[in-house]
Amino acid sequence: MAPTTDAAARPATPRAHRRELWRGLDHSFVMGLELMSAVLLYGGAGYLLDRWLGTGPWLFGVGALLGNAAGLYLIWVRSAGMDAANRRDEEHRRADVGAAGAQGASRGD
Repeated sequence: MAPTTDAAARPATPRAHRRELWRGLDHSFVMGLELMSAVLLYGGAGYLLDRWLGTGPWLFGVGALLGNAAGLYLIWVRSAGMDAANRRDEEHRRADVGAAGAQGASRGD
């Protein structure tokens, strides 16, 4: 039977650990940029519409709120994809650990 310790969930080498750390930092950096760019894009569009139509800051506020909602949605989509990828990677690691344990047991190790 495959071991159920957390060792199967951890990277095998320090290099793999660093790679996963940088991958996580990359994803978090991109999430922050997506949130900022969505707010700036929608807020900027609202500001330009306010200037063009001669209205108050209403469209700017609506644009900034829509941009915030869009940015949070993008973060949610990206984090759901990351969770699925992490589960898939963990299943592959556990399968590899289980296969290695089965080979050792069949050889009598």
